[in-house]
Amino acid sequence: MFRCKEKPDGFRRVDPSVTLMFLKIVCFLLLMSVLMVWPAFAATRASAAGAQETEEEAAERAASLEAMRNITDQRTSLWGGTGLVFTRTAILLPRKQLGVSGYLDFSHYQWLQGTGSLNLHDPRRNDEELNFVADFGVTPYLEVGGFINTFLQHESADQFNMRTPGFGWIGLDAKVRLMDFYKNGLGIATTWYLRFPSIQKDADITSRHMGYGMEINASFKMSLLAEILEKLIIHGNIGFGHLDYFDTRLATTYAYYLKYHPSADLTMKDIWLSEDQYTGSLSAEYKAYHRLCVGAELFGYSMIARRDENLQLAPYVTYTMAELPFFKQVHKDILTLSLAGNFGIPDKRSAPQSGFVLGVTYHASAKF
Repeated sequence: MFRCKEKPDGFRRVDPSVTLMFLKIVCFLLLMSVLMVWPAFAATRASAAGAQETEEEAAERAASLEAMRNITDQRTSLWGGTGLVFTRTAILLPRKQLGVSGYLDFSHYQWLQGTGSLNLHDPRRNDEELNFVADFGVTPYLEVGGFINTFLQHESADQFNMRTPGFGWIGLDAKVRLMDFYKNGLGIATTWYLRFPSIQKDADITSRHMGYGMEINASFKMSLLAEILEKLIIHGNIGFGHLDYFDTRLATTYAYYLKYHPSADLTMKDIWLSEDQYTGSLSAEYKAYHRLCVGAELFGYSMIARRDENLQLAPYVTYTMAELPFFKQVHKDILTLSLAGNFGIPDKRSAPQSGFVLGVTYHASAKF
């Protein structure tokens, strides 16, 4: 048993080594008790926290999960904001979701529309542009994004060297959700945007004026009308903008001088304007197959002061790859491929005769 020594005054003293061993045993027992009790305690706390969750928070979480499942149906539109190729929709990216897109936009101009019997060739001929777009879901109610436009075509001397490759518009946009599409079947949002002129001082790609505007976006599930229409969604928006405008009447002037006064000294400042416009679009989207969507967009703008219009029809098809060929499954990181036509409505003077858009959108979950 314990070894004790008698002190002169009659008290006994415990050996220090025995005391240290006793303390070690007590600490070990206490640690084992904590390890055994803590999981149950943590589970109890989690259950209590879950019980305190309000119905609104539960509904919000369910809506967020539903949006995550439907993210494969969304693209980053050509000019910023989640939507179709040309059209912003009332659908937002879920919180902490990122979408990055690249688009090659080709437009062919053959004849100057709205010039009667003159039959003048449009000096623009072919426009080739690249657009890089990024969107990010800040909250379930707010999405922010931006885009950079680059012009690729080097126009020849018989086009008066109107454009050279360089940076065009640089834009920022913010979309605010007013009504949840996934919860109500009807989505309503408003988008606000800014467009900054080219950052290149020697670039004749923009008018050097600041652009701005806003839109009201709406998206509607047709299944609310009839169950047979469950795969069909209608999108539309209407807005106002103060934006650059390539005035075809001035392009007519270019064509006239090109034909009759080829030595004329004209510059891009004679052709680029910045004017108030009404903007709008109407589109239909059909989920033909699990990851395949087809549809068509009718979009354009109307000049307020000059009574000039641009109206274009864009049929499109998109396909989302959740698994890349020759690679492992991507899981949350997915790619959406887009192909759209672009056909100007006749006699709308600023519209191209034809064109196409090739795009790819990358979706990922942010790590922060």
